[in-house]
Amino acid sequence: MDKRLLPKKMRSPTHINIIGASKSIYNREILRELASERGFANLVRRLDPGESIVFTSKVEDEHDIEPLVRYLIRHGVPRSDIRVRYPADSGQVILELAMARGIVESGLNFGADVAERDERLNRYFITTSAFQSIRKHEKHIVVGPKGSGKSAILRELSTLSPESLVVTPEHYATEVLDAISKMPGDTELAAYTTTWKYTLLIEVFRRIAQNKIGDARAVAEIRRYLVAHGHMEGELTIFERFMAYLRRIKQLKGKIGSVEAEFGVEKAEELRKFFKMDELQQLIPELQKSLRRTAFTVYIDELDQSWNNTDTANRFLVSLLTAAIQLRSLSENLHVVAFLRSEIFDLLKPHLPQLDKLRSDIELLQWSTRELTNIIVTRAVDSLNITGDIEAESAIRAIFTGRHDVDTAGSFEYLLARTSLRPREVIQFSNLALKVAGRDGRRSITPEAVQQAEEEFSTWKLEHIVAENMYIYPRLNELFERFRGKSRTFSAHAMEAVLADILLDYGEDSKKPDWIRSEWEPADLLKLLYQLEVIGIEKVTTESGGPRQWDFVFARPKGRPEQSASFLFHPGLWKALELI
Repeated sequence: MDKRLLPKKMRSPTHINIIGASKSIYNREILRELASERGFANLVRRLDPGESIVFTSKVEDEHDIEPLVRYLIRHGVPRSDIRVRYPADSGQVILELAMARGIVESGLNFGADVAERDERLNRYFITTSAFQSIRKHEKHIVVGPKGSGKSAILRELSTLSPESLVVTPEHYATEVLDAISKMPGDTELAAYTTTWKYTLLIEVFRRIAQNKIGDARAVAEIRRYLVAHGHMEGELTIFERFMAYLRRIKQLKGKIGSVEAEFGVEKAEELRKFFKMDELQQLIPELQKSLRRTAFTVYIDELDQSWNNTDTANRFLVSLLTAAIQLRSLSENLHVVAFLRSEIFDLLKPHLPQLDKLRSDIELLQWSTRELTNIIVTRAVDSLNITGDIEAESAIRAIFTGRHDVDTAGSFEYLLARTSLRPREVIQFSNLALKVAGRDGRRSITPEAVQQAEEEFSTWKLEHIVAENMYIYPRLNELFERFRGKSRTFSAHAMEAVLADILLDYGEDSKKPDWIRSEWEPADLLKLLYQLEVIGIEKVTTESGGPRQWDFVFARPKGRPEQSASFLFHPGLWKALELI
C-alpha cells in the first residue's frame, strides 16, 4: 500500500516492534548496546524493555529510521521481524484502501491453518493467558482438541526457550508400538515409565553437555558419563534408545525365572538396578548444579499421530505422562510439558497416578471469540503489510461485510457460529470464504461468499469428527446418517425416540460397532453426541419469551444433556447432513 495516499500526520512512524523469536535476541543482546548508541539520539526517544523502540517527533517517514533498521539487521534481527508502527488511525485507513482495490488485488490472505507449515506464524502469533501459564511453567499438561493451537503454542514456546528440547514421536511411534506389540509377554506400566525416564534424561544430559549449560564441573561429569556409555556421539535416535532400554528390561525379566537360583538372584538385582536407573542416579546432583540458574524444558507433542486406542498404545502414553511428572521432581528448573488431544487424555486420565494432584497442572485450551477475531485480523494485517495500529473489531467489519439477514449477526459472527471455536477451523473457513470472494471479484468477504464456502466447510467438519474418532468410535458416519434430512432442532422427547430406534436397530445387527454396548440406553447415546460436539443443549436463561439459545460442549464441558428440554445440531453440520 502506497503510504503517500495517507494524510501527512499518518505517515510518520511512531515506534518499532520486534516480533517473533527476535524478541529474545533484542532483549538479550541489543537493548543495552542500543541504549548507549549516541548515533540514534535524534531518532530514539525511549527504549521499552520487551520489544519497542519509540521514536522522537523528528522522525517523519520510514527513510529517517532506515539506519536504525539496518543496525538491527546487522545485530541479528531479520527485517521480517521489524515492524514499523504508525499512528492509531492509519492502520484502519490503509486496510480500507487495500480492500477498495478488491480481494485479489489487495493480496489479503489468512495464512496456513497448520502451524508446522506456517512460515509466518512467529509474526502473528497471538499471546493468550494459556500461553503465558505454560511459558511461566505454571502448567505442564496441555490438553485441547485437534486444531486448538497446541502445535502453534509449542512452536512459539520452543523458539522463545533457548534451553529446550522438542520430542515429537510421529516419525517413530508407529515402529515403536509395532515392535513392542511383537515382544513376547506383556510389558508392565512400570517398565514403560522407567524406560521413558531413562530416555528423556539421556536426551537432557546430551543437550546440557552439548550447550555447556551451567556449572562447568557438573557439565564435565555429565559429558564423561555420556562418552563412556556411547551416548554423546551415538547415532541412536531417541526412540531407538527407548527400544534398546526396554528390550534390556524384557530380556532380564525373561531370564530371572526362579529367584531361588543364584543366576536368578543376580539377574533380579540387575533388573532392580535398571528400574532404579542406578547409573543415572549418580548424575542427578550434577543435573541440579547445571540447572541451578537455568530453566530447561522438554516439550512433547504429536503423541496422537500413531495412537490407535490399543492397550499397548495407551500404556505407552500413560507411562510417558507419568515419567514426565516424575522427572520434574529431580530439579525445580527441569520442566516437561506434554501436549495431548482432549479425547485421548479423557481415556488416559483414569490410569494416571494421583490425578487429583495433577488437576492444577493441566491447561485446557479454550478460545474466546475476541481471541479468534484477533487471530484473523493479525494474519490479515500481516498479509497486507499494514504497520499502523488497528482495532480488531473495526478491521473484521472491513474484511467481512454485510449481514446474513436483518436479525442475524454479521458475516464473521455467522462464520464463527459454524465452528467449534478452534483456531484451525476459523482459519480454514475464512480461507474458503476468501477464495470464493476472490473468485467472484469482490472487494470484501460478503455473506454470499461465506454461505457458498459453508457447503465445503460443513463437509470438512463432518469428516473431521469421523476421522478424529475412528479408533474410539469407528463407523460414526453410520450413526450420523440416521439424522440426514431431519430437523436441526429436537425436543427431548423426539430425540429420545430417534435414539431408541437407532439402538433397537443396532441390537439386531451382529456387525454393530464394538462401542455400542448392549446395555446402552438413549441417554448414553445422547451424551456421546454432546461430547462429540454434534448437538448442543438448551441454555437456561432468566428471560422469558426470548429466542432459545444452546450451549455446546466446548463452551459448557460439564453440561448435562439428559436434563435438556431441547437440542440443536451444530450449525457447522447443517449443510453436510442437509438438516432443515
